[in-house]
Amino acid sequence: MGAEGEIERIRWTVADCHRMAEVGLLAPRVDGCRTRAPVHEDVLPAIEVAQSSLRLDLRVKVPLCARAKLHEVWTIDVEAERLHAFDQPVDGACAHARELAAGDRISVIALPTIGIDVAELFNGSGH
Repeated sequence: MGAEGEIERIRWTVADCHRMAEVGLLAPRVDGCRTRAPVHEDVLPAIEVAQSSLRLDLRVKVPLCARAKLHEVWTIDVEAERLHAFDQPVDGACAHARELAAGDRISVIALPTIGIDVAELFNGSGH
């Protein structure tokens, strides 16, 4: 089944967005998430790892995350060894998008002093 068939088969809602990410870096909370489950304001960023789902992630999941007002979404393209970073959700879309590769660095917007080398995401990936 191709990406279009997947889009038809899967009925995600905006409320599901922060729960459907494969990885989510959560902001620290005083209650340690004991009094309520994480919500979109807690996610910095939502991270998708795309081995065969890049098209679906970019065309469906990222816009859903923007509509849910997630501050930042990263999609890791394993095949091309690229990181697609999206932020600044406005009117259901991300106003800022970047594509990064080996040699580039990225920081979580909420943690600007901690940088990650994009190449490190792919070390040991077999490519």
